[in-house]
Amino acid sequence: MLAVSGSHITYIISAFSILMEKKNKRTTKIITIIFLIFFMALTGFTASVVRASIMGILILTSGLVHRKSDTINNLGISSLIILICNPYTIIDAGFWLSFAGTMGIILLEEPINSYFQKFKICKIKPISWIINSFTITFAANIIIIPIMAYMFSTFSMTFWISNILAAPVMEFVTIYGFLIYFISIFSLPLAKFLGIILNFSLNSLIKIAEITSLIPGSSIYIKTPYLLECIIYYLILFLIFNWKRIKEKLENNKILEKIKKNSYKYISIILIFIILTNTISNKIFQEIKIYFVDVGQGDSTLIQTIEGKNILIDGGGSEFGSFDVGESILLPYLLDRRITTIDYLMISHFDSDHIGGVFAILENLKVKNIIISKQGETSENLKKFYEITNNKGIRTIIVKKGDIVEIDKYSHFEILFPEDNLIEDNILNNNSIVARFNSLDFSILFTGDIEEIAEKRLCELYSGTDKLEAFVLKVAHHGSKTSSTEEFLELVKPKIALIGVGKNNNFGHPNIDVIERLENMGSKIYRTDNCGEIIIRINREKLQIHTKIK
Repeated sequence: MLAVSGSHITYIISAFSILMEKKNKRTTKIITIIFLIFFMALTGFTASVVRASIMGILILTSGLVHRKSDTINNLGISSLIILICNPYTIIDAGFWLSFAGTMGIILLEEPINSYFQKFKICKIKPISWIINSFTITFAANIIIIPIMAYMFSTFSMTFWISNILAAPVMEFVTIYGFLIYFISIFSLPLAKFLGIILNFSLNSLIKIAEITSLIPGSSIYIKTPYLLECIIYYLILFLIFNWKRIKEKLENNKILEKIKKNSYKYISIILIFIILTNTISNKIFQEIKIYFVDVGQGDSTLIQTIEGKNILIDGGGSEFGSFDVGESILLPYLLDRRITTIDYLMISHFDSDHIGGVFAILENLKVKNIIISKQGETSENLKKFYEITNNKGIRTIIVKKGDIVEIDKYSHFEILFPEDNLIEDNILNNNSIVARFNSLDFSILFTGDIEEIAEKRLCELYSGTDKLEAFVLKVAHHGSKTSSTEEFLELVKPKIALIGVGKNNNFGHPNIDVIERLENMGSKIYRTDNCGEIIIRINREKLQIHTKIK
């Protein structure tokens, strides 16, 4: 509300006009301009406040120089000043939301409001106030929708409810807050006493936000749109609000009539183009994509198969602190890749650095199948997992050594571990799922957090076979010294080793001896702490590796 409406600036200007009513108008405007500059500094020169303040200053200045003020020009000048002072503001979400929302109010509020005013009931004062609040909010949000979707992959159906409920409280808080600020200059005890009411009002504002956020549809996660889709949205919006003028011009030029006559031809051409493009792209761009996601000190891998199946293996997480890796990193990451459905979610084991980020995915995206193994002990993570999956009715596949999970006609998992009889020592880590993903002639071995005792058992089971052999190895336990024994690596023979590890972590991962063993094997090592996200693309002809950092 503060970012878009600029109402707080309006209140400042109005307050100064009232307080200095008996003073010279010119003097009042100059003092107000000085205070607005002070106010910008007080709020840390954030884009939304600077935008509203500069627009306010320009309105006041136009009065000083006896020139007519133009709102769109003021908006343009304020954006220019902000970008000259700091060009990097162009990537700031507050900048885009503030300017786009204000532009929406300027351009769309009047035509939307005039539509409602056709109805007699809308002229009744209380209803008229609600309609005005709605149209202002709607006008701002209709412009903001693509920006919210592009930057945050979210969409709200209930924004107008929260704004209508919160607007009166916001008005009171802003005016009363400024009043207390000035009172505090002369009497701090009186300001503190009056602050009790302000504190109650602020808590009410927060409560309104909390309650309205619980309404279904208040925050819907969506695929991050392409930039082209955002442009098309704005073009459609432009056509909707300018259709009458456009139609008149087209009819005068007889262009509309020609389009109607030949519409079947245009539609046929577009449909043929879409079908051919889709067919050709399916033939040419058949590839497997593996994304080793940088989730800090944890593991998470996304696989997209030739047939477009999405497989997520682990989700990162943390045992310490309240930072939610799933909500803050993994969920936005998947939405940015336009993924809202996970066909298979494999959880290697239930340690927090593998399962923590999964909960946000289970809560917010569609998960069709989950692959887990037999669990040796009950944990809070396991309880939470079953609570969510039971509520949502998600199919859970419990696997063990020897199982095959078919993903599509090109891809499958071979489950190599654990066995029916679980290893008792460090029961969670050492009974992690060890699975080899096979597709085309490519294979990648996932090892969870297995340690030396589990690796030794794997060597006993598969010595003399090529079951463990894989082109890519997801290094066990983040490169810990307790894993990646020489005997085990000799059976895997990895050409590429991926290590999920947080920068400057407290565990000393990856261990220098593990790095040396992998290098001696001739493996090319990629680490998320040094490389960020690691992307592997495989087709029938070649394999490509890209990293986000280097």
